[in-house]
Amino acid sequence: MLRRWRHPLLACLALFSATACGQDSQFLSDYAGEAYLGSLRAVVYDGEGERIMSRRGEGSAQFEPSGDGTARLVVSGVITDSPGDASFVIDGAYDGNAWTAHAGDIRMTVDSNGEIGGGGTSGNNRYDFSGRALPGRMRLTVELRPLDAKSAQVASRFKFDYSLNRTAPAGARTRDDRAQASEGTCRSIRYEMRPVASIGDGTMSMLNVPVCLK
Repeated sequence: MLRRWRHPLLACLALFSATACGQDSQFLSDYAGEAYLGSLRAVVYDGEGERIMSRRGEGSAQFEPSGDGTARLVVSGVITDSPGDASFVIDGAYDGNAWTAHAGDIRMTVDSNGEIGGGGTSGNNRYDFSGRALPGRMRLTVELRPLDAKSAQVASRFKFDYSLNRTAPAGARTRDDRAQASEGTCRSIRYEMRPVASIGDGTMSMLNVPVCLK
């Protein structure tokens, strides 16, 4: 059963990074820089919507300026006690305090209110994104559905919930941000080189990923 976590579907998930145009960008000011760190919950459902597996792990996300008006989102997820990976990278562009990424048919957005949305197909898989990003925390859900899963007995939906926090930039934090970010904030972070897949075409890259040492 645990072998499913080695499936290429999981390798298509990755951390997001973003870039902005100019150091005075509101998007960069709110989101780029310090990594979001926290927990990951992965659930697998069969064709009838019944949960057949649930695992927990550690996750992180970081928006990285990548050029003039562009930013990369790198999302990392490691399943605890299982050979599983739920990481991905996607490149996008921002305007004001909103960000939009395209990778093949995949589209991912963070709107001016921090709402995360989008989706699309890559290979034989359907992806959907939801959640919200704030300067002090991020809640991200990635759902993956194999389009060729016809049997009710096989995995038909993978759901990854990332619950991440960080210290919000000074001046950008709300009271709720400060309270949420103080819960589970990492005291010590190490960066490790790990293979992360592009969510659009599955191309693997070795990227520096933040890891919470607690």
